[in-house]
Amino acid sequence: MEGPIQDFVARVRTDGVRRVPGLAVYPHGDPATVPLALRSNVEFNHALHEQVVIITVKNIGVPHVRHDARVSISDLGDPHDGIVHVLYRVGFNDSQDVPQALRLAAGKGPELDVDPDAAMYMLSVFRIEPGSDRCMPRWQKSLFRSLEKLSANRTQVLHLPPARTVVMGAEAEL
Repeated sequence: MEGPIQDFVARVRTDGVRRVPGLAVYPHGDPATVPLALRSNVEFNHALHEQVVIITVKNIGVPHVRHDARVSISDLGDPHDGIVHVLYRVGFNDSQDVPQALRLAAGKGPELDVDPDAAMYMLSVFRIEPGSDRCMPRWQKSLFRSLEKLSANRTQVLHLPPARTVVMGAEAEL
């Protein structure tokens, strides 16, 4: 459902998607694909923020990562597109603090000349619903859905400010 990020950036450039003022930050686990919330936002609102930062939190197998070694930045096409990817490395004892990642990345290049306190966070969610497909027994579907509902609140885990966080997503049937 997400698709390759490079195709999305090229399509945004060629289709002339309307840009709106502001900074939108999309936490996303796979740097090669488009965050579901980003794709949904463009499809439903037919607009994209002037500055878009996609942040991938990567846990590397050490207890702590020094602050000066946590952030690396890559531009996703033309630097003037305003779409940037930030890789935020953390150790297993470090917090997965996305606003902190944005603060560490801010000012590290012209494409990240942003005000972290003005950022709007767009969180992707994917909900699974039971379906009529008999791909697995009913008890396994129920167990899977229960585990999904008991999972941690991603807004809290990523330390996103609730007043500036929008949750968007999709659902699939099992």
